[in-house]
Amino acid sequence: MLRTLNYSASTLVIHGIGLLAMSLVVWVVGPVIAVSGSYLLESNDSRILAISTLLVIWALKQIQRYVAAKNNNDQMIRALATDD
Repeated sequence: MLRTLNYSASTLVIHGIGLLAMSLVVWVVGPVIAVSGSYLLESNDSRILAISTLLVIWALKQIQRYVAAKNNNDQMIRALATDD
C-alpha cells in the first residue's frame, strides 16, 4: 500500500497529470478563445501544435534539470576527492 502511495505522489505522475490537464484545457477551451476576433485554436492542427509545444517545453525543462543535477553531483564528487 505504501509503495503505491509513493508511486502516485512521484514527480513524474504529478507532471503527467498536469500535462494532461493543460492539454485537455487547450483541446476543449482553445476553440472558444478569440484574440482580436480570430480563433487561433479553432482547427485541430493548431491545437495539436499547441499541445506538442507544451510537451516539448516540459521535456526541455526535464533535460535541463537532469543536466544541472549531474553537474552539481560531478562538482561535489570532485570537491570530495580533492579534500583528502
